[in-house]
Amino acid sequence: EMMNTEQRHRFRTLGIFAPETPITWEAVQVIWNLEEQEDAQEALNELENLALLTKDTDDTDAPNPIYRLHGLLQVYAHALLETADEFNRASWTHARYYTTMVWQAEQATPKNYPLLDQHIQNLLAALKWTVDNEPDLFTELLDGLGQFFLLRGQSQVLERYLPEAVEAARALGRDWRLANLLTSLGDLENRLGNIDLARTHYDAALPLFQAERDQLGEASVYMSFGDMFIAQWNWIQAKTYYERALPLFVIERDPLGQANTLIDLGRVRFELGDSDQGIQNVQQAATFFRENRQDEWVQRADLSALEMSVRMLPQAASIDVSVPDKELLRIFGATASAQDMLELVKQYPQLLLISYEELSAAQDNENTKHHLDESVEMLAALKDDVLQQSLAAQVLIDFAQADWETRRMMLAEQATVLLGEAIEPLVDLFAQAYTQPDTGTTHAWESLRTLLHHCRIWGSEPILYFEEYMRMGDDIDIPTAYESKVMQIATLLSHQEDDIHQLEQAIETMQTLLDQLTNGEPQLFEAALLHDLAQAVDALPGDHPKRKKGLILDYCREALSLYHVEERPLPVAFIQRIQGNILIEEGRYQEALEPLATASQTLLAQEEYQISAIALLSSYAFALDKLAQTDEALEVYNQLIERLPDVSSLLYARAETLIHARQLDKAEADLQRAVELDGNEDDPDLWLRRTQIAIARGSGSLAEQMLDELHKRSTSFNLTLLHAQSVWLRGDTNRAREALQVAFNEANEGEQAAMRREMQQLFVEHPDLPALNLPD
Repeated sequence: EMMNTEQRHRFRTLGIFAPETPITWEAVQVIWNLEEQEDAQEALNELENLALLTKDTDDTDAPNPIYRLHGLLQVYAHALLETADEFNRASWTHARYYTTMVWQAEQATPKNYPLLDQHIQNLLAALKWTVDNEPDLFTELLDGLGQFFLLRGQSQVLERYLPEAVEAARALGRDWRLANLLTSLGDLENRLGNIDLARTHYDAALPLFQAERDQLGEASVYMSFGDMFIAQWNWIQAKTYYERALPLFVIERDPLGQANTLIDLGRVRFELGDSDQGIQNVQQAATFFRENRQDEWVQRADLSALEMSVRMLPQAASIDVSVPDKELLRIFGATASAQDMLELVKQYPQLLLISYEELSAAQDNENTKHHLDESVEMLAALKDDVLQQSLAAQVLIDFAQADWETRRMMLAEQATVLLGEAIEPLVDLFAQAYTQPDTGTTHAWESLRTLLHHCRIWGSEPILYFEEYMRMGDDIDIPTAYESKVMQIATLLSHQEDDIHQLEQAIETMQTLLDQLTNGEPQLFEAALLHDLAQAVDALPGDHPKRKKGLILDYCREALSLYHVEERPLPVAFIQRIQGNILIEEGRYQEALEPLATASQTLLAQEEYQISAIALLSSYAFALDKLAQTDEALEVYNQLIERLPDVSSLLYARAETLIHARQLDKAEADLQRAVELDGNEDDPDLWLRRTQIAIARGSGSLAEQMLDELHKRSTSFNLTLLHAQSVWLRGDTNRAREALQVAFNEANEGEQAAMRREMQQLFVEHPDLPALNLPD
């Protein structure tokens, strides 16, 4: 009753705004259809005086204050608006106003996205109404919002509305708008990682822009293609599309378009080896940005050019950077601002590679060290900013954090970056920017630098094999005189899977190198060479004439004596692993226990070697079983399966010990669980264990059936003993005796002892069958 008719109309019309959102005089002037600003401001003041609006407390004295409608009042006003049947008309005016605002913000220089941030709830409300009621206005509004929403992380909103907008624009025949929306949809899919879908949308947008003769739109699609490829580190494809976009921006006299293209084109050209042109392009971009008052982008371009300049420094400078002369040091210490520091470093990029310790040591005046500290802080911040702008830095970070397989792939795909000489100063820059005292980060960056340097000289495959698999690659000093020979060995070993002759040649080369060593050589290098030699001989096929188990054990013993002196527990564990497994092969089960147990405990203490430790403990349990220590073996297997309950190989291994202990129901339960895990009834281990269970149950005929099934699936097992047991259970003593003799002839002493125990157990379990005289 306190309001007149016009005030009631204005109040209920405010219900069209989203709750608690900013209400400005510009908005209500349109919504209330008022001609003058003063009228809008007066009307707002009237509603404020009636306590229906509140003015922002931080904005009370501003010439154009912002008002808000309380949430409960908004609900009430909205209900009144619908009751008066004015909702759709107000919604159209509201959506039209915000569409105009969006395009004004989008076309401003720079884009006025902070304004849109204030009104995002009303923008969403306008989208919600237009999508169902005004498709043309809906497509216009979303067309203007595409990039803003993408930058603000509103991917879900775009996923919801963009496909509908594309279909609406197509139905309305709005080809130019359709092209824009398809480009936005491509940008969205690119952001979501759906590269193929992104390409599809870009490909669909391109001919539409060309048909409309919209060269800026065409250039924007090329830019989107370039951005997509640069994110994949596909420099060549990115360069192709940026080079297509640039002349179109030139024709259209669009300086910001040229600048945005040149900064990325320059970075790509630099990574592809065209260093001078790349730097020039980025500097051109900085000029365009500066002329158009794009201060943030000026700095980005300056930082990119600076990063390139650092990487172009002579290699000597990046390895041993000399302290600047006194005059430069004075200027550096007197630098007053971050911008001044940037300008100074643009002239002297080598400053980025000088450590604080070197700068401090050169400054002998205590009074100026305070100013020096401030300058060093600004320099450190600048280093960080430079790396943030570097495409190569992003590649380098990914490489540093990658596993070996990913590194191998990256060295092939990113060879122009990672294997170029310009990468080493960048590694130095990382070391200067991010090294923390006493954390080992300095050593990590030095190791990475050395790795990339060696990959460039010797090739990535040999070096990656050297670093990942060879003990000589375990961060030890290699005598300069032997470096080329070691790299030759690494090259041969890296191809051993494709050609056994490469492995044979590598072994011969290592043996020759071992014979050449003198007493003065580093013990750690000799130990690593012996270790690699033992590992290489062990890798030969089992029946290879040069795979001599005694020789492998000799190499292991010599390496262990040297490793113990150097206190290298991990290499010792790896040698003991080889030692233990070879002793098992020779049937020396009792001797195998100590190295296997010691090595497994060492590896268990290292998080990254848990699986290797469990494999060793499984071998340890196998040896215990062969020694008839079944309870101890089962205890080890139980502990392993408790750690890794879903590993079928452990279940098959425990099942064998359970069979020897005649816990056959438990053995069958392990087999059933293994089949459930693998989903595979054809695993040879399954049929081997079923054969053993049949024999343990005394069924020779069933055992023979199981042997037939096993033979269908694998011919790699020695089944002579099982065949002898099977025919003996069926009463064929002569065939059993013959097969048993063959089995004993093929076995070593340890295996023979285990065979005797198995046969004696069967004789006890089946006294009705004639016992056999076991071979000596």
